[in-house]
Amino acid sequence: MGLKEGGGLQWLTFEFGVPLAMAFLLIALIPSLHKAGIVSVYEYLEKRFDASSRLLISVVFQISRSVATGVMVYTMALILQATVGVDFWISVLIIGVITLIYSFQAE
Repeated sequence: MGLKEGGGLQWLTFEFGVPLAMAFLLIALIPSLHKAGIVSVYEYLEKRFDASSRLLISVVFQISRSVATGVMVYTMALILQATVGVDFWISVLIIGVITLIYSFQAE
């Protein structure tokens, strides 16, 4: 096994960087947003710019989440197709039904 340049330190710096960035946001940004009565990034965008920017970013977020969900369902369907041997569309339906059952479960 050869050693990679930087080794695990690159991963470690990322793992330490994320909590530090979150702490910075909690200390520096959240109090001022709370004082202003802002509860979401979208509300901030509307107050800072206008309603059209809030709508645009909301639509972009929904599209990106839809694409990400589609990619996840597609890859899971490919895995089910390869391991279990069912047809691709049957795999998609199985994933959809399981997701719906899970989503509508009462706590």
